[in-house]
Amino acid sequence: AVDYIIQLGRGENGRRKVTQIMEVNSMEGNHILTTSVFETENDELIFSGAVPSSANDLQHKGDLEINYWNTL
Repeated sequence: AVDYIIQLGRGENGRRKVTQIMEVNSMEGNHILTTSVFETENDELIFSGAVPSSANDLQHKGDLEINYWNTL
């Protein structure tokens, strides 16, 4: 299963960089429903305010601190 889609772009220097991180929520027919978690704004990756549904799982596995989403 695919949980996240990470989009890459090229910076002005030609190096690859992450431009967006989206959570895959579900599919309706051939359409993938996603929620943007991080987006590029003014050449900086920022938190969109949408906490991913897998946040609790990531916290319980120890991959993220419990209050991680509150600090963004």
